[in-house]
Formats: sequence, C-alpha cells, structure tokens
Amino acid sequence: MYMYMSEVSLAQEILTSGLEGAGLIFLLVLSYKVYKMKIKTRSNCCADSLNIETSNDGGNLEDVPL
Repeated sequence: MYMYMSEVSLAQEILTSGLEGAGLIFLLVLSYKVYKMKIKTRSNCCADSLNIETSNDGGNLEDVPL
C-alpha cells in the first residue's frame, strides 16, 4: 500500500522527531554545502608516477535537471 505524505506533514514529522530530525537536517545542509563548494586538488603518489588532478566548479541551478 502506497502512503502519500504532503511536504508540510513531512517537515512536521522531521522537526518533531528530535535528535534524528536534527541529524537529518544537518546531513542535508552538509551535502548541499559540499555540492556548492568550489575546489581543485592535485595529488602525487608512488614516487610521482601517479598524478591525480580533480576539480569541482561548484553546482549551478542550471546544472540541475528538473
């Protein structure tokens, strides 16, 4: 059986669940901040035989499919 929960009742359930709700909101905010973070890294490994470069330009609203 499929149970539908409106956005308002879902938000109320999260806020009334106490510590679990606070942890969930913390994880959501943290994941959003990491998604929006702009970062470039460079790493050398194994006596400079393995070079790794990564970059993230940060998320834009245009990048998110609707």
